[in-house]
Amino acid sequence: MTGEIEFRVLDDPGLVEALFPAHVKSHHIRTLIGHLTSGAIDPGYNVLLDFTATSTIEFPASDMIELAMKRRRELPAYPGKPLRSAIIGERPAIAPLVEMWEGFFFEDPPAIIFRRFSSREQALNWITEPR
Repeated sequence: MTGEIEFRVLDDPGLVEALFPAHVKSHHIRTLIGHLTSGAIDPGYNVLLDFTATSTIEFPASDMIELAMKRRRELPAYPGKPLRSAIIGERPAIAPLVEMWEGFFFEDPPAIIFRRFSSREQALNWITEPR
């Protein structure tokens, strides 16, 4: 894997996989959010966040707030069915930042539901199951 975020877009079932590098910085998150908010990747796609290769995340609070607000603006206020974000490969060293990011999207009704999985297969099964 390179030092950049890699994407796999699957139009059927409407999914983007984001594979993060060993050392994640704000510009990696900015790239993902930029693709979702610009329409390069459909903002209504479910997301699989793959941190399998990630050992550190440097994501200052000011960047996190800015990017979470940008992402939230693209989501429906009252979604009929929330988007799903599956997380795999989360190590204890990065868990607090991932949880903090998730906290920006806690609302009722939820616009995004986050779940953690131990394998890509489990994550894909959850993301693609009929709702």
